Amino acid sequence: MNLLITALIALPLVLTAVAILLSRLPDEQADLAELRAVRERKQARKEGSK
Repeated sequence: MNLLITALIALPLVLTAVAILLSRLPDEQADLAELRAVRERKQARKEGSK
């Protein structure tokens, strides 16, 4: 019985944590893409000045 109560309390907490983590993923993907674009611009600038 205690296990059932624990599971009922823990499940919403776990699902909330997973939802928060998943909602943050696209932001990190966008940040990575932005960093990559900046790096490519710097590289292009270096190659252009040669």
